Amino acid sequence: MKVYFDTVLKHCVDEMENNNPIYFTRYEDMVKDMTGPTKGIMTYLLDLDDIAGTNAERRVDQFMAKKKENPNVDRPY
Repeated sequence: MKVYFDTVLKHCVDEMENNNPIYFTRYEDMVKDMTGPTKGIMTYLLDLDDIAGTNAERRVDQFMAKKKENPNVDRPY
């Protein structure tokens, strides 16, 4: 994994002079509480400082409400 991340950082940061932004999120964080990491991903993908008031925030909040009702709603099986 160290070699992988070294390679990714080398290609996306060092060699491209910061023209290839990269966003890391940990699986463990997604399992623990999806809201923060998911909003972070959406903020990154939409290239916004904050997704407050956007449709993306509304959709994340809708999904989290469904997950609260049924904790297995995000399980693929």
